This record gives sequence, C-alpha cells and structure tokens, in this order.
Amino acid sequence: MVSISDVAPGDVLRDIWVDYADEDAGKERPAVVLVVENDAGRVGVLPVYSRRNKTYRPDALAIEDWAQAGLDHLSYIDTDNMLYLTALRLGDDVTLAGHLSDTDLVRLVDKLSD
Repeated sequence: MVSISDVAPGDVLRDIWVDYADEDAGKERPAVVLVVENDAGRVGVLPVYSRRNKTYRPDALAIEDWAQAGLDHLSYIDTDNMLYLTALRLGDDVTLAGHLSDTDLVRLVDKLSD
C-alpha cells in the first residue's frame, strides 16, 4: 500500500484505475506521479500505456528508461490526462513500481511546459 506522504514526482505507481475515454469501463494501469498536494490530500498522476495511440494520445511521451521505472516494456505517458487521486482512491492495491530516470523526468517536464 502506498500513501500520499510516500510518493514524490516521478514515482511510477502500479494498479491505478483509469477510465476509458469512450466507454463506461476502464482498467488498472501504471501512472506517473506529477504533483503531490499533501494539504489537499491528493496526488496528480498521468496514466501510462503500452502503446501510443495517435488518435487518443497524440502527445504521449515514451519512457525511454522503462526498466528503471519498474515497467517491463516500452511504455508511454499520457501527457493530456491528469488524474487526481485521494488517499481513498490510492487504496490497498496500489504499489510503487519504480521512478522515472532523471532524463525521462526532465523530458516530461519539458513536454508539459511547451
């Protein structure tokens, strides 16, 4: 189990529920912590996908150092879909997978500041 006070920007979490954009369904997937708001009791995360779908995620960013991030293959950060999770939504099933490399974290920040 991961609590809000345990995470930092760049951490990669496992088993975050992400709703599908066009259906009343979703699935658990990894997500990158972008912001931690301790006072508000929430974290902002960006979902991670195994494929870059240019229709739904044209601005997705490849995680080049995916093994360091705790992933088992090349994956992509959805830079247009910030999700805010409270302590309750983090739940018992969410675990820390790894952390973005310094290079990937800088690339993410640069992409988001464009």
